[in-house]
Amino acid sequence: MLAIDLTRGQLAGAWRADPCNVLYELALQHPGENVALHIGVQPILMVQDFAAATHVLKSNQENYRKNLGGFTQFFGASRLTSDGHRWRKLQRLSQPHISGTDPAEVIRTTNRIYQRAISEMLSVAKSGRSVQVDTFIDRAAASVIAEVTLGFGPDDLGPDILDDFR
Repeated sequence: MLAIDLTRGQLAGAWRADPCNVLYELALQHPGENVALHIGVQPILMVQDFAAATHVLKSNQENYRKNLGGFTQFFGASRLTSDGHRWRKLQRLSQPHISGTDPAEVIRTTNRIYQRAISEMLSVAKSGRSVQVDTFIDRAAASVIAEVTLGFGPDDLGPDILDDFR
């Protein structure tokens, strides 16, 4: 297992500035390799190996505590902050809504939303203005996620949620 210290050195600054980007970069640089991230007293495991993930998530989950109870004040009692029996109860309640999406419906929704984005981009281009493609793609991607997983459509997206999804 690879061990990386994020408390000092070149990665420490990057971690504090953009932790998600650091995780993505580590995953790209070490695909399929489990990584122990040393951020504080307790290392955080970034599990990328299928057999290890199966062991953690299904076979022996009682050995792996999340220790995120301190975040309850921010996130409430959720799957993120709960362990053991409470986690299993919340998982049974929420999992069908997370993974219960019909793949054909995801495809239909994606096609509809991206066709709308393309039409909007063409409209802007025909008016002679420059088209910022990333803005349209970000909004379309967030709209698909919102509609198929959260139950609200593209017209309900606020400007802050786009940054959250990004």
